[in-house]
Amino acid sequence: MIEEPRLTAERIAASLAIDAGNNASVEADIDCFVDEAHRHHQSDLDALLTDPGVSSWLKGAYRSLVALQRNPNDPSALTKLDGIREAFNTAAIHVGAPLLAEKERRVGELAAALADRDERMAGLEPALADRDERVAGLEDALTDRDRGLAASKKAIARRDALIARLEKALAERNKFASGLAQQLAAVRANPIRAQYDLFVYRIFMVLLRFRFWMTPRFAEKCTNSANKRNPLRSIGG
Repeated sequence: MIEEPRLTAERIAASLAIDAGNNASVEADIDCFVDEAHRHHQSDLDALLTDPGVSSWLKGAYRSLVALQRNPNDPSALTKLDGIREAFNTAAIHVGAPLLAEKERRVGELAAALADRDERMAGLEPALADRDERVAGLEDALTDRDRGLAASKKAIARRDALIARLEKALAERNKFASGLAQQLAAVRANPIRAQYDLFVYRIFMVLLRFRFWMTPRFAEKCTNSANKRNPLRSIGG
């Protein structure tokens, strides 16, 4: 094929009853596909026939194939190949039994290996079931932990809200205490005026108890006047 690619291709086409034609495109395809540079190894017929590692059957078959390459209808080459096939079939009868025994041995080894694997897998099933049970327990524990965390977050939110309310109340109390301190300082600075205002406040409070005969506007005016005269009362609301 490498030495005479076109001629060999024509012989192959003729043997297979393929009409390849004689156009230039087919020849160009053959020249493009077959290249002498593609040959990596080369050995002549004498080297093959003298090689002790090659069996006589292969040597005879190769001679016949070379002859058929020159003449596809060479009767001697065809007869030689038929003889090699009959000799191989005869030898296969004697060689087949050991090969079959070897095959059965290997099949037995594979079957034993599969049985051992199945046994080990069966031994792993309890461990896998235990692992799955532990995983399920861990999942339940994680679920409980998440629920606990959610409850803790809600409790923390409620605590923060309570702290905010307490801080607001503390700020109001401090504000009230600051105002009370200022009013007490004013009372201490002028105790006579404070006693007078307290006396007036008590009189107004007595009158307010009977305010059913007062008009709403007059009652409101009396209340505001009393609060102005009694600074301690105005602080307490």
